[in-house]
Amino acid sequence: MTWAPGWHSVESAAWWSTAWFWASIASLLMLGICEVVSHRYSQRKDELAEAHQRTLQRHHDADIAELQLQAANANERAANAQLELERYKAPRTIPQPQWVTFIAAVQPSTGQDYILSVASGTEPANLICLIDNLLKEAGWTRAEHQTTITAGTDCGPIGLNTLSDIHIRVAPHHTNKTAEAADRLANALHATGLTTYLERDPVNVPNDHVVLIMVGTKL
Repeated sequence: MTWAPGWHSVESAAWWSTAWFWASIASLLMLGICEVVSHRYSQRKDELAEAHQRTLQRHHDADIAELQLQAANANERAANAQLELERYKAPRTIPQPQWVTFIAAVQPSTGQDYILSVASGTEPANLICLIDNLLKEAGWTRAEHQTTITAGTDCGPIGLNTLSDIHIRVAPHHTNKTAEAADRLANALHATGLTTYLERDPVNVPNDHVVLIMVGTKL
């Protein structure tokens, strides 16, 4: 190692020996510092990785919760649609527990004359016969409807119509008594959940003291 500095002098060799000794000590100190810094960075890496994993888990949980909420809403909409379908398929009627209330609502017009008209089909025919029976219980008087086209029902032949829903009609120049009776009947039908329209009819109502009850098809 003749090329090394201080190799041929006692003083120089002693100086370089001391220098290299302290350099090794410094290197050991630096090694310790680097080990500590490396360990701290390793811990920090683990902390950041754990935080990132927690963030991913929160997002995952939020996504799952959102999907569950969407599924629950979809199930609720499907259930509501099924109820609407069943309600649509169910025939219109006046439930028996409401018969007494219905009769009481129209009974103030006892003696009122009425005529019937019905759309083709079993469902409107059953409904109009129920209304007919309840009106008779309330003391209303059914008059014959003079028409050539009729449908056979359980409550006798009734003139046909091509309407939908229920229409309560009076003549344009009706009496006050007839108007009150028609209004009571329309309100009583509304109260049972049946869609009902109160109208004036200059053609099909034979006189000013008759109420025409027209039950059409179910929409």
